[in-house]
Amino acid sequence: MKKNKLKILAAALGVTIIVGLTGCNMKSIGKLTSSQDYTYEKFSKVKTGMTYKQTEDILGKGKLSSSDYGIKIYKWTNKDSSEIQVSYGTDKKATTKIETNLDDNTVKVTKAEYDKIDGKQKYEDVKELLGGEGTITEVTDSGAGNDNTYIWGNKKSGYIKVSFVRGYASFKSGGGLK
Repeated sequence: MKKNKLKILAAALGVTIIVGLTGCNMKSIGKLTSSQDYTYEKFSKVKTGMTYKQTEDILGKGKLSSSDYGIKIYKWTNKDSSEIQVSYGTDKKATTKIETNLDDNTVKVTKAEYDKIDGKQKYEDVKELLGGEGTITEVTDSGAGNDNTYIWGNKKSGYIKVSFVRGYASFKSGGGLK
C-alpha cells in the first residue's frame, strides 16, 4: 500500500514538472513569435525624402508589395503582423511612411473628447484636449511640408486617430470609445 502511494505521488510529481516545463516553453515560444525586428524607434528614424537605400540601412531589406506608375511600396512586417510601410515616388524618394501596431499608446480617450475635435485645431490643441502625446502612425510629404496622422489610446480601450493637413486636424476616426 505504501509503495503504491509513493508511485502515485512520484507520478503526480512527474506530471506536475512536465506540465510546468511545457508551460515555460510555451511562454518562451510566445516571446519569440511576438518579438519585433521592426520597432517604433526604427520607424521614427525613417524620414520622408530618404532613398530606399537609406531606409534599408535602418530597417534592412524590405519586401516590395506594390509597384504601380513608378511608385514603389515596401513593407517590413514582424511575426505579430505589426509593420512599417514606406512609399517611394517616381523620384525614388520616400513620400509616405506608415506604421501599424508598433506602439501601444496608453492615453485614455472618450467619445466626448472625440466629438470635440474639429478642423480648427492644431496638434498641440488636440494633445491638450486628449491629455497626452499622440503616437505618429503616418507621415506624408505633401510638397508643402509633412502631413501627420497620430493615434491616442489603443485597440483594447478605444482609440482616436487624427490626421493633420497643413497643420490642422482634417480627418478623425475612432473605435471602442465610450
